[in-house]
Amino acid sequence: MGANELGDIARIDTSQEQTTEYVLKRSKRALGLTLSRRALESPTISTSWGAREVTGRMELWRRNLADGATFYGAHLAEKLVGFVLVSWRLSDGTVELYSIFVDRAHRRQGIGSALVAKAEERAAELRAHTVHMSTTMANAAAVDFYRARGYRLIGVYDTTKVKDKGAEISLAKELAS
Repeated sequence: MGANELGDIARIDTSQEQTTEYVLKRSKRALGLTLSRRALESPTISTSWGAREVTGRMELWRRNLADGATFYGAHLAEKLVGFVLVSWRLSDGTVELYSIFVDRAHRRQGIGSALVAKAEERAAELRAHTVHMSTTMANAAAVDFYRARGYRLIGVYDTTKVKDKGAEISLAKELAS
């Protein structure tokens, strides 16, 4: 998937219902913290990206592509239904899953799993040893998705600039040698 297909991303329904979120609790694990899931008092539905957000993201993604990142797309009946942007930082042996989205109507069908597997497969071919990704604790669906695929908590960041999203967390997975 190349820069010429970025416009197709605007047609992906990125909305999602949020009924739970993650919070941090003290633990005896490596970071001294663990993620704990809790129900939201008032479930919310995040809306799909607006034109301004899509334009801003596409500008950023074009810069990522110019710097060597790769987009992998998932298509059904010639329609883009999901994608992942992978940033290759191989000097330190890591790869970053920068953005991944699957159209709401096509979630829970293995598309996201296939996209992540493709990125991990390519990372292993390039001799990367770790795949990183970041999300917010409010995005419980993403946290669940990655944890089910072997990703573990490696960092928590202050994101006071991100309104109503909770702290940003970093998850990572070690690839088999």
